[in-house]
Amino acid sequence: MKKCSVVMSILLLIQGGIFGNDVADFLGMWRVEGEGVYLTFLDEERVAYDSDDESFAGEGTYSFTDSTLTAAVNIDDMDMVIMYNYRFSSDSVMKVQTISQVMNGDTIQHDDEWYRVVHIDEKDDDNE
Repeated sequence: MKKCSVVMSILLLIQGGIFGNDVADFLGMWRVEGEGVYLTFLDEERVAYDSDDESFAGEGTYSFTDSTLTAAVNIDDMDMVIMYNYRFSSDSVMKVQTISQVMNGDTIQHDDEWYRVVHIDEKDDDNE
């Protein structure tokens, strides 16, 4: 469950638009440090995600404002909508924090930890 939340948080952060909310700035693959979660922003609406241990994978959509990201995804028949705060440290590093998380219509408790998310070229064991 934590990995799902982390993934959604990252998705939202990335989607939030690096450098003036320009989608082109965050397209590509991002890794949530220490969580084994990867997000790939495919275009201005679609995102794919997976994990190191292949315990989950899925696709969804996202939207953003200048400070929040919202992602709607489906993982193993679970519909999740997660909203995040985000902020960028640089063009390849951001931090995300879960604001709200809803799974199959039920509000889910979440931590308020900020996660570090890093842009990477490809999924690789060396990225851990």
